[in-house]
Amino acid sequence: MKTRSILFLALLSTAGCSSSSADDNPTSRDELGAGETSPATRRIPPGEFKLYGSTEFQMVDSCSTYIALELTMAGEAKLATRVMHPCDVGPDARTYPLKFERSECGSYTYFGERHDGAGRKFTIFVTDHRERNESCPRPASFARIIVDEAGPERGDDTQTWYSDDR
Repeated sequence: MKTRSILFLALLSTAGCSSSSADDNPTSRDELGAGETSPATRRIPPGEFKLYGSTEFQMVDSCSTYIALELTMAGEAKLATRVMHPCDVGPDARTYPLKFERSECGSYTYFGERHDGAGRKFTIFVTDHRERNESCPRPASFARIIVDEAGPERGDDTQTWYSDDR
């Protein structure tokens, strides 16, 4: 009887951090069948964020830049380069339609892609930790919003930005 109680408690303690639950299945778009949509076609909650190249951002000079991220009610991620003070830097505005990708521990990842006038492909992953389950381990580089953007302008390398959560 004692062994059954310990096993039951062990199952309860790990259940809160599983990568899927009844309301989160399927957990990735690769698991969806033809014509299926993600869980209730989940849309990312709206919000506006300043994104930086690290979780430990410090302003270097009066022309320090950041990425302005707007998550819209229409399920889009709008990004633009901004500066702390007026400097000669263009806005570099771009918009991605977002689709639910996967969920884990109350964190949600959304995927988007766009093409420019020359047909070049750009991709984005937005990871939203605003509803993350506090009992789950946090990733090493943690911020409420993490954006990974890739495209030909960066040699197809991925640039990662983190929200300023101070």
